[in-house]
Amino acid sequence: MDTIVKPSRRPRYRRCPTGKRVTPDEREIIWFQKLWEHGPLPRKYLYAYTEHLTPSPGVVKNRLGDLYHEDNTPHGGAYLERPTQQNSVITKYQDAVYEDDAAAELLLKDRGLIPHTSFPSKKTNYHHRFMAACITSSIELACRDAGLKFTSSDELLKRAPTGELKVPLTIAHGGHISTTPLIPDAYFGIRYGDQGVRTFLLEADRENEPITRSNLDQTSYLRKILQYQKLLTRPARDTPAPYHAHFGIKSGMLVLTVTTSYAHMEHIMAKVVELTGGRGSPYLLFKVCPNFADRLVVPPILSELLTTPWRRAGHADIDISKT
Repeated sequence: MDTIVKPSRRPRYRRCPTGKRVTPDEREIIWFQKLWEHGPLPRKYLYAYTEHLTPSPGVVKNRLGDLYHEDNTPHGGAYLERPTQQNSVITKYQDAVYEDDAAAELLLKDRGLIPHTSFPSKKTNYHHRFMAACITSSIELACRDAGLKFTSSDELLKRAPTGELKVPLTIAHGGHISTTPLIPDAYFGIRYGDQGVRTFLLEADRENEPITRSNLDQTSYLRKILQYQKLLTRPARDTPAPYHAHFGIKSGMLVLTVTTSYAHMEHIMAKVVELTGGRGSPYLLFKVCPNFADRLVVPPILSELLTTPWRRAGHADIDISKT
């Protein structure tokens, strides 16, 4: 009787190509697009985007393995990367996380799905990018299930005069002045059918920034609160807020802050109340996701980011799934 020899498992974080030819199909191009729009995402998120095109999660797992390992492709290299930074915090029993490699970005340019002038994706600060990507992707998937339309940052920034997310601002506090620009972690929109559109900026906070510093040029939540106050507040009753001109939009805007502990969220909200003279802020929203703390784990799709209310300092909770 012949002995059946099973192929050895390929290593998770070292490519082992077999020479197999890999040509992406419609499903995989959707994966590349979502990774470009959001950043590094787990396998279960990619499966959710193409469940209607995929027989089973097992098929997705095998195909993602090929897209990572195999370099015999029409674009001269493997399409996906598995960020090695996840190796220190994600066990082999959790979903692997993927992001586009250069070949995937080249394919998207060839298909006209991203501009030919786009720069290669930045690969620094993986854990922070992973958190932001899971947040925005979860909201997009929840919008799809709720019959709402999610609009990506790339699409929205086509309307911005500068085309940039970075916002030049000057703020002052306690005798100090800072001209450090504001750079949110993400930007997206939600269309509520025929009831209008709302846009959002995201701050993904893994508690690596203090609430206050003595120097406004050093990153802190004090500086961010002051910057968002400047960006979203009308200088006068009949004058639009600065964000309208920078982003080239007329819709309302809210800022979502997701942090990793309730204590830290309460400290930030207390600072908002202090800086506003006790009034609080209607446009600064807060939630907690412990999944992204120091003991980072791959989260399930976080639909509750859309479907449950957000906290506000000095104002009632707000449900962003409704206008």
